[in-house]
Formats: sequence, structure tokens, C-alpha cells
Amino acid sequence: MAVRPQGMRLTAEQFFREYPSDGKRYELIDGELHEMTPPSIRHQTIARDLFRLLDPEVTGMGGEVFSPGIALILDGGTVLVPDLVVLTRRLELPRLDYGIQNPPDIVIEILSPSTAQHDRTVKSDRYAAFGVGELWLVSPEAEIVEVFALVDGRYVLHARAGLDEPIDSITLPNLSFAASAIFSG
Repeated sequence: MAVRPQGMRLTAEQFFREYPSDGKRYELIDGELHEMTPPSIRHQTIARDLFRLLDPEVTGMGGEVFSPGIALILDGGTVLVPDLVVLTRRLELPRLDYGIQNPPDIVIEILSPSTAQHDRTVKSDRYAAFGVGELWLVSPEAEIVEVFALVDGRYVLHARAGLDEPIDSITLPNLSFAASAIFSG
């Protein structure tokens, strides 16, 4: 990545064009580059299990689930990379080779001790402002899935599922699995 003068902000276009090729993962927030902590094995296992459970339901509706790495281009200076993204209609949203430019139906963040506060505040606020209808926060430590619904521009807790409780989604009303299915791997 090109060296930038102190205080100079990146645009989303510059972020993708000049993205560092140092093997690390980054997000862009208000034009500032933020290094992402590498996910743990448990984090990756939960993401994989969620993908496997969600994919049949979502593809059956004509949609698709994107696993970790897909970028959400929220505005000209903010690019976030959630753990999973759900689109209920495959061709509904414009996409670029490197990301999605309009709000998906569901964003899922798997909380890590080092990023939980950031995910619950900064990223959650950004997803709400972007218009993501449903946000799932998955806590591997507490073994809980919280499902938030966007109401009047902010997230309201819709459901909270512990181990043997089913995950309740407004967007995916026919979804049927207990939270334990993602925490047992």
C-alpha cells in the first residue's frame, strides 16, 4: 500500500485498489485503515457451521450466503468485512468483484474477546445506518446467539438463543436449528 501523509483518508475505491498485500485482513472505517485480528479456530468452526446450516434454507429461497471475506461497501470511506452475509434474493443487490454495495438482509458477526465491544458498538451502528435488516451477534464464550432487528434506524433485540434454544429470525422464519448446533464443533 502506498504511504499516505498523516491524516489523509482513503476512499473505498482506493482501499480496494491499494489494499495491502501483507497477508493481514483490514477494514476501512471513515477512511482509516483498521487491521482485523485473525479469527481463532473456534471462530472459524462456528462460521463454517453457521454457513452449512443457513445455506440450504437461504438457497431454497433463491438467495445466497457469503462466508467470511466478502466486503460490505457502506459508503465512500467505510468498508466492513462481517463473518457471514445473507442475501435472500440472489440478484437483488448490486455487487462488485470485491463486495456488496447495498444492505444485505442479515449480517452475522462472531464475537472475539478482542473485538466484541467494537462489533457491538461501532460496527453495529454502521450496519444499522446502512440499513441491514437483521444483525446476529454470536458469542462463542457465552454460547449465545443474539438476533437484532432494525427498527426505526436502530437495532432492537428480537431473540436470544442459548444452547438448546432455537434461533429465531424474522428474515428466515422457517429456520430451524438450536444454537447448540453451532457451538458443538
